[in-house]
Amino acid sequence: MLASIVVSLCWNSFEAHKMEAFARLRAASGMRVLDVGGRVIQGGARSIFESRGCQFISLDIQADKSVDVVSPPGQQFPFADGHFDLVITTSTFEHDPMFWLTIREMARVTRVGGWVHATTPSGGHYHPYPGDNYRLQDLAGAALGAWCATSFEGRAFPLAINSSSYGRGGSMDEVVLTWQRVSEPLEPAAKRVDPPSTAHINYACAKRLPSHAPGYSTTAVEAPQGTHDAEARRQLAEAKVISAFADAHVRSASSALVLVATGGGGGVCAMLEARGANVRVIRLEHRANGTRHDTPRRNHGAHNGWPLLSSLPTGSIDAIVSLSALSHDPSFWMTFRELARITRLGGYILTGEPHAAPPRPPYRLMLDAGAALAFWAGKKYDGFDAVPVALNATWLEVDGAATEQYLIWQRGTRAAATFTAKGLGVAHRASLHGLPLGTFTCHDHGRDAFDQYSA
Repeated sequence: MLASIVVSLCWNSFEAHKMEAFARLRAASGMRVLDVGGRVIQGGARSIFESRGCQFISLDIQADKSVDVVSPPGQQFPFADGHFDLVITTSTFEHDPMFWLTIREMARVTRVGGWVHATTPSGGHYHPYPGDNYRLQDLAGAALGAWCATSFEGRAFPLAINSSSYGRGGSMDEVVLTWQRVSEPLEPAAKRVDPPSTAHINYACAKRLPSHAPGYSTTAVEAPQGTHDAEARRQLAEAKVISAFADAHVRSASSALVLVATGGGGGVCAMLEARGANVRVIRLEHRANGTRHDTPRRNHGAHNGWPLLSSLPTGSIDAIVSLSALSHDPSFWMTFRELARITRLGGYILTGEPHAAPPRPPYRLMLDAGAALAFWAGKKYDGFDAVPVALNATWLEVDGAATEQYLIWQRGTRAAATFTAKGLGVAHRASLHGLPLGTFTCHDHGRDAFDQYSA
């Protein structure tokens, strides 16, 4: 099992308060506690647990006086199954290019009956340390519990979501998730909670970043005269992006696939068919009527895209368009691998995801997610072959209240060589200039130095 861990950057009063509350409820003298991504930068959890008589171990990718165990990315945690009573992490998942592997490792080393506790931003500003890849919402708790319960090569580590809450008033709008390690998957116990307002995220991220990608410029977006509806403007911008993508990469008699979260897809299909493509549409949401979509299978009550795609032949699709699907998919990382697998060598994948807070999906892709997903796809994983892709372009379409992030990958033959996560500007330029993609590049905050970690 692979794992990727990064440092705990943001230790603030809210995180300290939540960790103290968790320790009061769950910690007892003699318990073994693991802090994942535990290098201390701005405070830390060690004193909270050691003051209660716990044996505390800090694990991180980088050596430091605050770190007890160094575990490089791409390696299993150096502990036996069920070794710890409590496993915690703070402000790590958003920077981790493969947080889904880390949470499985956290579940693996937690004893049955023990607890896993994570605090991670649900919103907030763009902060690449060493990359800013993802945001998790409260629904991610149940989704990740089901992911850990999924068996790969006969191994599963079920987590039952116990509670989820949002921190209000802070710049990062943290979501706090607590799971109990169980022997069999359970129905989620936590209720959905209302997230804080995150309208400010739009500009906090966009103002520092390129507004479009060379060759795919759609900045001159104009809504129909007299129209002020944000959704209409978003759809117009989306149509221009897809049209430019289709002009560049869709040919007569080529095969194309459209993946969407719920309704829609018809307009995309029409644009691709107008260029002579044979189009297949898959929706993550089941719809009883209609001839062009497939019925999704359910995994612990959630709609996963990757089982739907698993029956399609490898390399059978020339071009793929995925719209608002990955952020709604409980296991979007596996769906992305399947999208890469079914794309022919030299073929292209376009994804469009809402960058401002969308209506309650489990996840949100941030600005370095494209490089992170390319890094992930290029690695073998528990019986799944590597499916190399190269990030071709990533950019934002900003129009008033609507912000969409678009990413384009090309299917290649070699495993992604270097994940560069020094903020979108560098990742963007590197991807366009063919930076070799196989190592994880860590940008130290505030400096230009890079630390290379082999995957």
